[in-house]
Amino acid sequence: MRFFIPNAPSDAEAEKFYEMNKDFNRKFNPFMVAGEITERRIFSITVLDEEAVFTAEVGQEFREFGIVMSILEAGNFLICTVFRGAMDGEPILVHPDEVLSVVDFD
Repeated sequence: MRFFIPNAPSDAEAEKFYEMNKDFNRKFNPFMVAGEITERRIFSITVLDEEAVFTAEVGQEFREFGIVMSILEAGNFLICTVFRGAMDGEPILVHPDEVLSVVDFD
């Protein structure tokens, strides 16, 4: 799967949003960033959370949190949705021990 950001009108705008999203989380959610945010481009992540398995995928609705805009790796994984972590609020934090699988963009 080729890298994209939902509703970005061009590849250049997708790149701009992705960098802004990383900067936002470095600045406003530093306690969730357990290390430097990597350059890894993640398409989806499957997680075991309290005996329930869920998958978050860029471009798809994620529970009541809205569309997944990006998934960042920073020691922990940060699921950034329209309402949490994309450019406002806290992302959904996933500890690496909870991750069953990760699918990267090409």
